[in-house]
Amino acid sequence: MRVLIVEDNEINAVLTRTLLEHAGHSVEVAADGERALDLLEAAPAGAYDLVFMDLQLPGMDGFETTQCVRALPGGRGCVPVVALTANAAASDEEACLAAGMDGYLPKPVTFEVLIATLESWRGRSSAKAAPIR
Repeated sequence: MRVLIVEDNEINAVLTRTLLEHAGHSVEVAADGERALDLLEAAPAGAYDLVFMDLQLPGMDGFETTQCVRALPGGRGCVPVVALTANAAASDEEACLAAGMDGYLPKPVTFEVLIATLESWRGRSSAKAAPIR
């Protein structure tokens, strides 16, 4: 699967990337929301199978970035977005889902949970995208 990790902490990004690549997946990393949107806009719809989104990002946070992803035209907003964050309160999960994310994983995350989450989205799209115009 092709995964986009949106993570500004270099150590967290390298760790997540290494785990996913170890499992045979193709991974790109964006250090902020603007870069993530650039990558998603430049790629054809369906190019990414899933986005793991941090919440605390420079500039646009993960909530705003997800809302912008959902508004992308041409079916690009249908990519599943799963929060991968150190924010671990129940209200954080609710906020992520309300912002248009499809799931929530608190850090630290185990290899098994990370891969199971990714695999659960294989071949699926998010239903939270804006209608295609």
